Amino acid sequence: MDGWRWDDVARPHDPGEERMGYLYRPNEIVVRVDPDRHDLSDRIDKVNGKPARRRLVPAMNAEIYDLGAEERIADVLGDLRGEGVPVARHLVMRGEPWYAGGPGGPPAPADIGDVRRPCDRGKGVMIAVLDTGLETHQFFAAGDVQGVRPPFADVADADGDKKIDFQAGHGTFVSGVILADAPGASIRVLGTLNSHGFVSEEDLCNDLELAGSKLGVQIVNLSLGGYSENGDEPVGLAHAIDELRARGILVVAAAGNDNRSDPFYPAAFDRENVLSVGAVVGESPDFVRADYSNHGDWVHLGAAGTIQGPFLTYNQEREGNGMDTHKSIPAQNFTGWATWAGTSFATPQVTAAAAVLLSAGVARNAIDAADMLRRMPASPGMKRPVVTLDAVDGLLP
Repeated sequence: MDGWRWDDVARPHDPGEERMGYLYRPNEIVVRVDPDRHDLSDRIDKVNGKPARRRLVPAMNAEIYDLGAEERIADVLGDLRGEGVPVARHLVMRGEPWYAGGPGGPPAPADIGDVRRPCDRGKGVMIAVLDTGLETHQFFAAGDVQGVRPPFADVADADGDKKIDFQAGHGTFVSGVILADAPGASIRVLGTLNSHGFVSEEDLCNDLELAGSKLGVQIVNLSLGGYSENGDEPVGLAHAIDELRARGILVVAAAGNDNRSDPFYPAAFDRENVLSVGAVVGESPDFVRADYSNHGDWVHLGAAGTIQGPFLTYNQEREGNGMDTHKSIPAQNFTGWATWAGTSFATPQVTAAAAVLLSAGVARNAIDAADMLRRMPASPGMKRPVVTLDAVDGLLP
């Protein structure tokens, strides 16, 4: 996705931490629809000093106003907030790991073969993965894993520069982690993120609406997220999450890879249908938080951050440097498998765990499964429950 900027506005953060910014679409604000307020458009135009273009986004229950320039954004936001109008920047979300954060390393080639457990764990549960798409892979041949809404391919090199894109293979890898732990589940993969790992709040909400209303899913995996101005809930995304809650759909979301306590959305939403997942390292019972994993009271669970899974087949011909914030990716040959680290890959393990509980009939619904996972005993080093295959088996009859 093009057309984004980085803002370094300070948000609440731990003492001693550097301030963190957020990604947003330039010139655009999101204003929640209020049928009792008919003056908002005129008010925005007046403060902006010129007419703003606007579009209604039902999946956000909001209108997006394009003010045409950045000069009056702060004035418009301040004016509307002074009137109690829910309004915010139009945010941009990113996949995790991301090149400016994360564990500090790209995926590495691996040769591991098939890692599925041969069983029907998760059978009858429908899961949506909103990510970079899905690559055809032998690992998925025996499972019910499908891409949704062409084009849905997980593209390795969208810009043709002979360097693997920063987030390429992410959706394939995440889907494989779910299938490994819940091989009986049905997985529907939407190409929500581009191959560099970005999606606007608008496009994310539209895909959440599609997943919730058309695909019949019970669980949505979001190995992505973003920060917001002042840590406030994103206006449009909050509505989309609430709509999923009304349908009884669980959202399992990555906590982020910046070693911060700043709220990272959607993981930081305080909703019964949202599970926030951090990454851990070590062995049971001595798990500790991975040093890159975000943390805070809003993080519910942990799972292993470094994992192996299906990836793209791609021979990178030359070293990649990309944006200045990314470590150079050495030229290497991927033969369909990789090792990767991040809260992105802890998240699908929890998604699979919720599916297993639901499929086994020990949870009444997906949100009940989330509550069961939250109530597992905490790992002393993590101070949160840690999801492992053994821990999930302990909840089964």
